[in-house]
Amino acid sequence: LIRWNVFWMWDAYNRYTMIPMNLLSFYKLCYPIDFSKFERAKDFPLLLEDKLLRFFYFFIGLYYAFDIVMKFLLKQITSSSCDIISTFHHIASLPVIYSMYRLNYLPGVISLPCTFHAVICAIRNSPILDYIYTIFLLFCQYATFQQPFAKIKEYRRLRKTLWFLLTSVFLMGLYSC
Repeated sequence: LIRWNVFWMWDAYNRYTMIPMNLLSFYKLCYPIDFSKFERAKDFPLLLEDKLLRFFYFFIGLYYAFDIVMKFLLKQITSSSCDIISTFHHIASLPVIYSMYRLNYLPGVISLPCTFHAVICAIRNSPILDYIYTIFLLFCQYATFQQPFAKIKEYRRLRKTLWFLLTSVFLMGLYSC
């Protein structure tokens, strides 16, 4: 019987990346671009910090996709509520990560939930951190309804995918996962 368990890899990744990723997001939150200088989203600059965040997001998406496939192939998804919700969370995260990866510019309010996720994965069982993560997700969703993002197709796509992620986070809280 083969067991798929690379949690140690995911734990190490989160512990080593949580500080640089969050510093990048907080920097972007404090120093946003001047949106009035650009007519279209494609004109938004692809900054060094966006490239670095994309680099981190690539490995997050790769891990989630591989983890989901391996758990299905090895039939390691049990009927427990938390196991099902956790798998749903990973599946719901993939389109969000893909949508964020495709954005030229990642505002801090949009990148922060993804980067803060590393903190709650590295520092487990902290309800206050879970609440902070949920608040960041809600602010992220709210930001996609604001100008200039509300008019831009790429950010509207992100808004749609965030609903599934928010649902999974709500279910995790509801079932104490």
